[in-house]
Amino acid sequence: MTPLLGDPFSQAPKTSIESLFDREAELEALKNALRRKSRMVLVLGVRRVGKTSLLKAGLNSMKTPYVFLDLRALASYDDKSLYSILVDELNRVMPFGKRLLEQLKKVKGVSVGVEGVSISFAKDKPGLVSIFRALDRWASQEKFCLPVVFDEAQELRFFQGGRRRFDFRRFLAYSYDNLQNITLILSGSEVGLLLRLLGFDDPKSPLFGRHYERIVVERLDRAGAYEFLRLGFEHHGIEVGEEVLRQVVERLDGIIGWLAHFGAEAVREYRRGSGVNIIELIQEIESKAVALCASELEEVAKRSTLYIAILAELKDGEKKWSELKSALEKRLKRVVSNPQLANLLNTLSQLSLIEKTASGYRALDPLVPEAAELLLSRRWR
Repeated sequence: MTPLLGDPFSQAPKTSIESLFDREAELEALKNALRRKSRMVLVLGVRRVGKTSLLKAGLNSMKTPYVFLDLRALASYDDKSLYSILVDELNRVMPFGKRLLEQLKKVKGVSVGVEGVSISFAKDKPGLVSIFRALDRWASQEKFCLPVVFDEAQELRFFQGGRRRFDFRRFLAYSYDNLQNITLILSGSEVGLLLRLLGFDDPKSPLFGRHYERIVVERLDRAGAYEFLRLGFEHHGIEVGEEVLRQVVERLDGIIGWLAHFGAEAVREYRRGSGVNIIELIQEIESKAVALCASELEEVAKRSTLYIAILAELKDGEKKWSELKSALEKRLKRVVSNPQLANLLNTLSQLSLIEKTASGYRALDPLVPEAAELLLSRRWR
């Protein structure tokens, strides 16, 4: 493998392919989709598996402009918040050429001055379609295909329907059909929710029947996880035994975000020079990661404590339907009907928190069940 540039344990998303670990196949798939000017590309995978790093590193390697909208930065689910992150991106892209400015100046409600691009929210507020038409014209003039990324695109579901809300499926369908110089890239960690939102198989969806390319970013296999940790500690000049690496991989699986989190914390402890108890260090870092994961599960817990109870029951590994039902009823001290359990499991699958296997269900992130147990202990103590 080509030596990595930079710190593999850095917590920031990678921005160059030289700093990206073991994603050659996914990078090639992304580049090929852009070379073919594919209309829509979905980049899918569980949280912390490296989707954002893949996208930023891959797009930067293409040496052409792109627009990257990180929907986690939305302050609220309204057009003002969306336009705010869009303006930031337009100002980042603006130095690539004067023709972009010329096209944006033609859009009613968009101002271009010495301080950059701004959007009016008065009566002459521009429509999103008008702005994207300007981007499409610019890309056509420059003779390239402009990638537009909606990172964590399942967040778009909160804009759908309702009075004065924007149905993003209609916007995406229009862009797909009419903006020939833009490639729409949607990434998602809640895969089921994203696919249900887009509705490629739903005759009622504006995107019904549209072709899209799918790139799935998988967790590292065991050998890859070992190698990632080894390279990271080697970068910092720290020698770590095989048994340590084995235990870390066993606990954190191949989710590169958790492995990098462990590595960064471990390096910090090693550099303190006070002697490191490896077992205690693994437990301490895992405990911090579980606490972080628990905070992220709070939104799921608000829907129903039942979701958290199911996740907690997967702490010891995969469970059959009957085992889950029995354990859940024992924990809750009440009957859980088959339809209710089916709906709960389906939602957790759509959130990419669990997956159905040949013999039962398992958590996709090994820390999620422990985080769920932590949440339950807080609520019921």
